Amino acid sequence: MTVAVAGDEVVGWASIGPWSPRGAYRRTGEVSVYVDRSRRGGGIGRGLMADLVDRARAIPEIHVLLARIARPNPASVAIHEAAGFRSFGIQRRCGEKLGRILDVELFDLHLDEG
Repeated sequence: MTVAVAGDEVVGWASIGPWSPRGAYRRTGEVSVYVDRSRRGGGIGRGLMADLVDRARAIPEIHVLLARIARPNPASVAIHEAAGFRSFGIQRRCGEKLGRILDVELFDLHLDEG
């Protein structure tokens, strides 16, 4: 996990975890990034994501990173796309936040491509 700190306050975090507990998918990691609402738009998310991608490239077993983004979330989409992630599908009505049913957009980054 990577943590962004301003003064003595945690303002964001990012992590890489297993995408699936099944051994057949151990080459794939899932990323998560969170930036405190009051700090969004200042580049913290892009910095956290860049650090995650660098760390993932240093892990020989990880070749693909996946991200699931509840829609709509244009800021999160922008952070992922800036890091090279590409959208490859939508899971309809499979997410829920604050009592709202949401679609989830899927993104991937293939670390072993060029």
